[in-house]
Amino acid sequence: MKLMHIATLQFVPLALLAAGCSDESPDAPPGDVTAQDVREQAGRTVDTAAAYADATVQEYRQAMQERIDSLNRDIQSLQDRVAGMSGEVKAEAEQAVDSLQRERDAFVERMSEIPESSAAAWSDIKAGLDRAWEDLNAARRSAMERFGG
Repeated sequence: MKLMHIATLQFVPLALLAAGCSDESPDAPPGDVTAQDVREQAGRTVDTAAAYADATVQEYRQAMQERIDSLNRDIQSLQDRVAGMSGEVKAEAEQAVDSLQRERDAFVERMSEIPESSAAAWSDIKAGLDRAWEDLNAARRSAMERFGG
């Protein structure tokens, strides 16, 4: 009985969704849809999905560029502080800044893959970029806490 209830709960919303997806009025005679109509609708659907994916990629790219700009300001701040340091602390800070810059450059290189990626590859690239950003941001926080004041 419980299984039947669960199956019903899953089926009813799908049936309601399918019934509400038509652009035609309920009075439209059945059988008036041609193969050409289906092809045209499918083409519009694909075009809409592609436009949405492009907009999503552009928004992501813009958000990441803003993060990189913020990171660049922090790197410059660290470089300014390092200039006033001396001895072993200065050497450690310079290494931390150099490492941060290399990680940033690698991240920017990975970001350059975005325009070349297909929609199918986008989710994999985005997941990889998100992980890389988290690593880069952790390195930034560590350097800022240790040498940023």
